[in-house]
Amino acid sequence: GEEADEESSDDGGFGGGEGTAETAAAVARAERVTEVDGLVLHLSSNATGYRGVAKRRGSSRRERFQACFRRKSIGCYTTAVEAAVAYAQRAAVTQAIDWMLQQVVAEVSEEGEDGEDGEEEGEGEEAPVPVAEEAEGLRLHLSSRSSTGYRGVIEHASGRFGVRHKVGGKDVCLGTFDSAVEAAVAYARAVG
Repeated sequence: GEEADEESSDDGGFGGGEGTAETAAAVARAERVTEVDGLVLHLSSNATGYRGVAKRRGSSRRERFQACFRRKSIGCYTTAVEAAVAYAQRAAVTQAIDWMLQQVVAEVSEEGEDGEDGEEEGEGEEAPVPVAEEAEGLRLHLSSRSSTGYRGVIEHASGRFGVRHKVGGKDVCLGTFDSAVEAAVAYARAVG
């Protein structure tokens, strides 16, 4: 059987020969690490076995594994498991931030329902998104004209948020962020 072939082979079942790629893939799937220090790794059917992880060749021709989250590189790692841990950590942090933002939005929505008039304007339009007025100790710059609710913050088609600020009459890009609040904080830091 397959197990006997792998055990008797000098190269651990990954050498030349017929069916080697299939054998290697089967062994990789069977040996895939699913959890590290209580952190659940995101499994995938891709070549590495982990979501957000891809094989890359370095300048020394050694295999490296790149972790990407929401189309942004987190870094390169020696093993696929290290890259998968980085991805899972980023996903966990992002999930926690998203949860906290939802709590803030829920609080702001509840406060807005306490007698504010204005639900009738623009019947065919979407209701404005509730926004946080403060974050990280900074007062955020709100805007009723921006679809994000923040001055200088726009939402890209990718779902990320860009920040622009005028300096000396020229637009300066302050970066892109995963959430509108993160982008608004960057704007608030830039303008004071």
